[in-house]
Amino acid sequence: MRKPKAQALRLVNQKHWATRLHYDFRLELYGVLVSWAVPKGPSLDPAVKQMAIHVEDHPVSYGAFEGANSKGHYGAGNVIVGQRNMGASW
Repeated sequence: MRKPKAQALRLVNQKHWATRLHYDFRLELYGVLVSWAVPKGPSLDPAVKQMAIHVEDHPVSYGAFEGANSKGHYGAGNVIVGQRNMGASW
């Protein structure tokens, strides 16, 4: 009997200029992107711990979004994808 193929999951980091510059870390889980905002951004030093704030889930399609969110709407500002792993099997 063959083992079922693992489903590819998504991991996305986005740089987001909203009210303040911050980074969004998103991990696909159960068909949505579970999301955290990292206000000070990631650190390359493992000894430096940065706070991450759990925010609302996003649709999986949002992981590829780059561009501007309209003024007056939640999350207004520019978003760029900093790193994306769209095919990791967990």
